[in-house]
Amino acid sequence: MKKTPPAIIISLIIVAITYYLLLLCPFLFAANVGIINSGFVFDGIGIYTPSATASITAAGGITATAIHMHIAGDGGPVDITANPQIAAGGDGQYLILNGTSNSNTVQLDDGNGLHLHNGTYIMGNHDYIVFFYDTGESAWEEVNRTAPSSEKVWAFRSQDAGSGTNYFGGFYLFNSGNSDFQAQQTLGTANISYAAHLFIVLGENTVDDLTIRISGASVTDGGTRTDPDTEDVVFTHPALANAYVETDIKWLGQITIDHISGTAKQCNWGYSKYWDNNNTDFRVQGLEATWRGGAGDADPDLRLIHHMASGWTYNAGAAPTPPTAVASMKADHTPDHQIANNVESAWKRDNLNVVINGSGNEGTIISMVTNQNKTYESGNFLLRIRPD
Repeated sequence: MKKTPPAIIISLIIVAITYYLLLLCPFLFAANVGIINSGFVFDGIGIYTPSATASITAAGGITATAIHMHIAGDGGPVDITANPQIAAGGDGQYLILNGTSNSNTVQLDDGNGLHLHNGTYIMGNHDYIVFFYDTGESAWEEVNRTAPSSEKVWAFRSQDAGSGTNYFGGFYLFNSGNSDFQAQQTLGTANISYAAHLFIVLGENTVDDLTIRISGASVTDGGTRTDPDTEDVVFTHPALANAYVETDIKWLGQITIDHISGTAKQCNWGYSKYWDNNNTDFRVQGLEATWRGGAGDADPDLRLIHHMASGWTYNAGAAPTPPTAVASMKADHTPDHQIANNVESAWKRDNLNVVINGSGNEGTIISMVTNQNKTYESGNFLLRIRPD
């Protein structure tokens, strides 16, 4: 058999390699493909080594030093004011930004060299956004980002005879007082469909492990009712005053609470029901409320509460104080927060970045504070969230 000349074999090899690169790795031959950083190609897929975390300032903005950049705000949350927010690239250049911190977030806004799908994007830990640069638009065009936002809406209104603090999207039912549970205590009314967690706020530092038992009828999120049921909650020593525990179980009707072991301590207690987006982790990015006044009220408020284990305060002889609201209409609008009869009003926030561990006994509750009956004749409250 006649042998193929070596020169022809070499030429065939060069053609095969060139075909492979052109077919599977076309970006290697494109003009202005972007920044080449440490990486390699596997089966036609570009794999890029992320940069070290770049510390971003508002005035400095972002300068791409790699195709895949890790970023975080410089010492805290940063809303980029530089113009352009990201230094201009070459036509067709791709850029992946990856947030690395929930406390040192980086906010991108539509405009000033960016074309974003949804106006504003606050980047926390594990958030990413992909851009390509368009010289015709002189802008970085958004291609994709971490799971898109969704919205949850509640309708609300004030009671005809119920001024004070009321809730929607969840609730607190406080026992107004305190006990060490050596004498059995109760909470709730028989046959009422609370489906809420029992919580306890510690009034004194522990000296040993303190165990408290809750008994009654329970219900699961799958709709299974159990009666009787029990759960023990434990303040593990050393637990300090104002420590918070709640049951994993959700309770129906009236329950009993008993001291079981350890040195008894005074406590507050109550029911908590909060919105946890079906037991999933999510991030609150914004809110918007609109309403029509049903009565003149000089000092009303709407508050978004992040329900969680920290931030509680024990109060002897009274109800406990829950965590401070993460947003308040009164705080944002004072002194222009009053409500007038038959007048439409609104409240909006587009810069929230509240991580809710919905899979771990956290959620949101909205409280409505009024000084007149029927202050809010009718209204709608919207939360903008995304998975976290």
